[in-house]
Amino acid sequence: MKPVTMRSAGILSTCLLTLLAAGCANDSGSVAAPTADTPATVRVLLTDAPADYIAAAEVDIGAVELISADGQHVKLTDNGTDGFVNLLDFQAPATTPLAEATIDPGSFTQMRLIVDSARVQLAPGYTFRDGSTEKALKVPSGMQTGIKLNLHGADGGPLAVVPGQTVLVLDFNVEKSFVLQGNPVTPAGIHGVIFKPTISVTGQNAAASISGTISTSLANQSVEGLTVRAVPTDAGTAPGYTAQTDTAVTDSDGNYTIPYLVPATYNVTVDLPAGLSTNPASQAVTLADGQDTTGVDFDVIDVRGSISGTVSTSLTGVSVDSLTVTAAPQTAGMDTLRVLTASDGTFTIDSILPGSYVVTVAVADTLVTTPVWADVAVGNSQDVTGVDFGVVQPGSIAGTVTTSLSGVSVAGLTVTATATDEPSLTTTTASDGTYEFGALPAGTWTITVTVGTGYATNPASQAVDLTAGTASTGNDFEVVASG
Repeated sequence: MKPVTMRSAGILSTCLLTLLAAGCANDSGSVAAPTADTPATVRVLLTDAPADYIAAAEVDIGAVELISADGQHVKLTDNGTDGFVNLLDFQAPATTPLAEATIDPGSFTQMRLIVDSARVQLAPGYTFRDGSTEKALKVPSGMQTGIKLNLHGADGGPLAVVPGQTVLVLDFNVEKSFVLQGNPVTPAGIHGVIFKPTISVTGQNAAASISGTISTSLANQSVEGLTVRAVPTDAGTAPGYTAQTDTAVTDSDGNYTIPYLVPATYNVTVDLPAGLSTNPASQAVTLADGQDTTGVDFDVIDVRGSISGTVSTSLTGVSVDSLTVTAAPQTAGMDTLRVLTASDGTFTIDSILPGSYVVTVAVADTLVTTPVWADVAVGNSQDVTGVDFGVVQPGSIAGTVTTSLSGVSVAGLTVTATATDEPSLTTTTASDGTYEFGALPAGTWTITVTVGTGYATNPASQAVDLTAGTASTGNDFEVVASG
């Protein structure tokens, strides 16, 4: 039996492995049967996916071996990387060889890697809690029994090493393999890194790719160094393989290529900071065996909008200059924005992220605005205008809720006041059933009281015509049995 030359070009796998493996097919797409009279070359290439916050992800790989279908161990090398190598030096489509050996043709079900050691260095600007930027990592079980990568042929069975050249690409996913403990963007910082080596394996003849260009017309917005992400929406069409998320980083011209993908459908997006998006926001790409899909392009756009309006008043001696206008977001984690009105009462809140906001104007304690506040929804790149307020003298509405029913409490009942073009306001009754709404703008207000099931109020509601600066009292209710 003639031997097969095998070049193994490297990687690590995972303790929670999502493994993809592709055999080499002949022109008809089927795996050729091994023969005894023709040598075969097998190459295994190492590449990687990038990661945020990490400047260097280094591993020292020792022995690399194949396990045949009948359980035989075929060693390819005892010293794969010959010391530490930085995986980030081999970001796809760049690859590097790991080992080379001459073996007999056969069918193989597994590759094993012995990882002697691993270490990580954080990107500039980030440190561990102890102030260091580099740590040696514990390799889980990798130094004893080897990290196991399951291999599959195109039919889902063992991988056939056949005459001719067989090329396997092992993609080390740094982002998933070096898991940060802690939060790098909070004061608590990073307190450690868990090493969970994760890779995918594809046959180079079956592997597909996605490429395109990121462009923008925005000033001061670079298209270099952006992360493009391909997230599978199905498991893929190749037997024995499972599609997984992969990434690439754009070059100085915005070009990117995500190679060595398992044939599947992927949702492609670009990672961008808040306030920026792409046109289109995402693209669905379906890849067949060996298909290189190009032209998956994106344009970076600014999706921030604005809110503008005018604060006015007819009150003598009241200025609308330099009043504080606040836009409070209704989504957690977004910043509250504030601006001052101009001398004529106009205001514009620029660079506001899409979302829902409550807009208010701060006025003197003796005054109130109408409306009291405004609910404003801002869409992508939307400039919302006409968010206007009037400054007026406030009025008030008060009353008492009573009952003659035994065992019914009038304390803590919800009282609601509504008016046209005003937000609904609520308060609760005191222990004696009294309630009051202060600092209300003039208008017709409808007052209701919420009571429990089986009860009602008499009257069901009260309409109060409130004039500026007046106090309306005696707006009373009685809790009665319903029906």
